[in-house]
Amino acid sequence: MEAPWGNAKTSGDGGAAPFAPDLGRLATWAHADGTRAVSCERSNESPQETRLMFVTATVFVCSALFSNAVSEGEDAWSGWRGPGGNGIAEGSPPIEWGEELNVRWKTAIPGKGSSSPIVWGDKVFVTTAVPTVEEEEPEERPRGGRGFGGFGRSKPPVEHVFLVVALDRKDGSVVWEQLANTLTPHQGTHGDGSFASSTPVTDGERIYASFGSFGLFAYTLDGEPVWQKDLGDLDIAMSFGEGSSPIVYGDLLIHNWDHNGDSFIVALDKVTGEERWRQARESATTWSTPIVVEVEGGPQVIVGAGRTIAYDLATGKELWAYGQEQSFGGPPGGREGGRSRDRDRDGDGGEHEGGDGDGAQQTALAGGLASFGAQGRGQGGPGQGGRRGGRGGGGGGAGVITSPVYHDGVLLFVSGGRRGAFRAIRVAQAKGDVAEDSEALLWSSEGDTPHVPSPIAYDGIFYSLKSDSGLLSAFDVQSGERLYGPERLSGLANAYASPVAADGHLYFAGRDGTIEVVAAGPEFKSLVVNTLDDEFDASPAIVGNELFLRGRSHVYCIAEE
Repeated sequence: MEAPWGNAKTSGDGGAAPFAPDLGRLATWAHADGTRAVSCERSNESPQETRLMFVTATVFVCSALFSNAVSEGEDAWSGWRGPGGNGIAEGSPPIEWGEELNVRWKTAIPGKGSSSPIVWGDKVFVTTAVPTVEEEEPEERPRGGRGFGGFGRSKPPVEHVFLVVALDRKDGSVVWEQLANTLTPHQGTHGDGSFASSTPVTDGERIYASFGSFGLFAYTLDGEPVWQKDLGDLDIAMSFGEGSSPIVYGDLLIHNWDHNGDSFIVALDKVTGEERWRQARESATTWSTPIVVEVEGGPQVIVGAGRTIAYDLATGKELWAYGQEQSFGGPPGGREGGRSRDRDRDGDGGEHEGGDGDGAQQTALAGGLASFGAQGRGQGGPGQGGRRGGRGGGGGGAGVITSPVYHDGVLLFVSGGRRGAFRAIRVAQAKGDVAEDSEALLWSSEGDTPHVPSPIAYDGIFYSLKSDSGLLSAFDVQSGERLYGPERLSGLANAYASPVAADGHLYFAGRDGTIEVVAAGPEFKSLVVNTLDDEFDASPAIVGNELFLRGRSHVYCIAEE
């Protein structure tokens, strides 16, 4: 369903959701602490035409000038994890900074969003979700209990406005903003999450912002609406919130839609929003973002989930797959009463009668996030590379959050979440169902896998945090040999953000405002721990010699003074 602008979706009770929030309290975002502030105030337009207008108070004066002119398309961080979705950038951003050092600008953003910033030319884009009324304080409940708010909390959703904001790259001032939607979410979200968790993406002509259940929106880089799409409501396990981000490749916009309903992956015409192909998926709730890899025979769209699957970019036809689907917090889409949706290798997205649907399914335990289980761990134990996957067919974990990475022809991904294994597959050799004895499966290594932050592969080495902690391990991409780890990052206690890399340095952002910089290479060497007055769940962006950080309350541009 596609609806007119200003009323993009209906409210939870089926009625219209016109924009009429009380935003008076949001007009107080000007800070007295020397930062740039962004505030919201109501316009005099009609409810159907109302847009939030940002008023900037330029009270932060940076000592450095923006000396190098930027032309659109010259350099960019165009989407989740940047070019190719691999977290790697050209350029040389600073490795040291603080509130009084190498902060070119910082801009306060109202609301809450854990989506990452993206950059194209002279603009930085972010999304946010702003409650229109005061939210109730969450009531504590037993871990793993049900209700709104996910893990450990009960928090009924209130009405939110969903915003896309463009900042000036040179000084952080607001260039434009668009009100994408206003409604009350049908589900809650994890206590650490937000209703603006999907990172937008741009092709240099348009910016595409997904708010998941709350709509997919396309704008010109000047903020003019182009099209919008409603893909339906996601039924996320345990109300943990949504998070998979769209990607752009060629003339297609691709979005994965895994949840505890009818899951699918869809390709849209990026110019018109019209559907090109849709492929049904057996996966239940996941948060993984797809990547596109170029191999002989054409580009492949690869989605990491319980069953890692590669699709033909042009048609959506399934090309190969590894592992077994697992559920998290409920049945996967397409499974009803012992029926399952068979894999559709013809690319028609059709449903077919299947077996009893049990397979290797696991339901989430009452432990909430800690229940992301392992199914089929590799033979290479902790600290070792293993040639093959282990028992159970090497399935990937239930409720996968991390995204796969691709480096030197090798796809590297996490199988099993917190208690799982790494898998490495040579994509050019992968065909059909990749078996444990397939030559395409290069290696596996059990344990020390990440939970929320995705790993990164840089200059032939694969780096990963253990769980959400500050324990770092490094492996050879081709052989799986453990080069070091787990090594303790002294300044990083807990992390959700995925690492990025540039100029021989790895950047790890912590939830407490610290960002630790580590030297890339086969030996562990921490270089510096930086601290800012914010908390970082969103992954950093690097463009040229600038580092962009999206905190709970501010967006920062870090650059040499």
